[in-house]
Amino acid sequence: MCKGKSISLDGKICSQSALKKSCTPIEKIYQKKHYSFNYFCTFAIINLKSYKDMALQITDASFDEVVLKSDKPVLVDFWATWCGPCRMLGPVIEEVAKEYEGKVVVGKVDVDSNQEFAAKYGVRNIPTVLVFKNGEVVGRQVGVAPKKTYTDALDSLL
Repeated sequence: MCKGKSISLDGKICSQSALKKSCTPIEKIYQKKHYSFNYFCTFAIINLKSYKDMALQITDASFDEVVLKSDKPVLVDFWATWCGPCRMLGPVIEEVAKEYEGKVVVGKVDVDSNQEFAAKYGVRNIPTVLVFKNGEVVGRQVGVAPKKTYTDALDSLL
């Protein structure tokens, strides 16, 4: 929300989504100076193509086919919509998916809707990221970690 005479919050990314919050003087939008209010708040989607749906949405029904039968290494992020750290990790996972597109399968499992494989692999805390190769778990990261943690794990498998 805009407050007072603040012009913008450029560079601040909302932790819940890929939205950029900014405030623009209403005069610049309408090119008129007689409005009684000063600022019009807007939300602009940034870099949507970079972050939208690069990681596969994996379900209990698709887990075997997508993860266990893959001929490529697979990075799986177990997460939930209500989990703050999971939302912080989301853009990192999407960057990894984009960077390794075609070399690695990157997917996300919503543990609220898909509990079978979360339980099978002992996911008790989220976010938990598992790395699979030939259907076997070869790496595990519980909690948020820097992007380099995930890329190093994948690089060692390629």
